[in-house]
Amino acid sequence: MKTLFVCVSNIFRSQFAEACLKKLGGTAQSAGVHGDEYDKIPDAIISIAGEVGLELGGPKMLSQELMDWADKIIALDRSVLEAVPAHYSKKLVLWDVPDTSVSNIKKLREIRDIVLEKVSQARK
Repeated sequence: MKTLFVCVSNIFRSQFAEACLKKLGGTAQSAGVHGDEYDKIPDAIISIAGEVGLELGGPKMLSQELMDWADKIIALDRSVLEAVPAHYSKKLVLWDVPDTSVSNIKKLREIRDIVLEKVSQARK
């Protein structure tokens, strides 16, 4: 199953979910509804990904091509639901994972662990 993870900016939650699912042997991509806001992932996020052996890609903008590619679209934030057209609703799932500031390393780790647990549970 091809899974697309979507969050707001595609620098944190959706990136972690994509990397985790790939590490578990799944097929995944990620994108953000405002993925054009960043040209790279902040160093703090790359660092906490490395703590659990994950490698992150670069931010991508949500596109029709990515949504067509996916068998399942997982929204990691309620606010991104309006960016997904209604005809994709049958393959759309909401996880509604909290977000935080890039400078709050402790909270970033907590959210990382929530995402990793959700991906692991979804693979079972």
